[in-house]
Amino acid sequence: MWNPAGTPIGNVRASSTPILAPHGCEVLGEQSFRVDSIQIRVIDVAVVSPVQQALLDSDRVSQPFTPTLAIEIASPSDKLVDIFTKALDYIRADTEMA
Repeated sequence: MWNPAGTPIGNVRASSTPILAPHGCEVLGEQSFRVDSIQIRVIDVAVVSPVQQALLDSDRVSQPFTPTLAIEIASPSDKLVDIFTKALDYIRADTEMA
């Protein structure tokens, strides 16, 4: 999904891409990933390793794996319990850093 600079997601993508790209990582915005057999989460900013890039399928609504790094951008209306629930979902799904 397109996330222009000046938006929170666009800013995170723009600032992290120069750091991560030399390591072969790709930074995606608002991408769906499967976190377990029935649950899919749309991650604000996801970092995908070079190995995972080979698994990316643009024809799928959601990717069948979790990214190496999941970044959620909290808004003032987000409840702390919901943020922790997302983080636990990512950790349980073997996301290396959530």
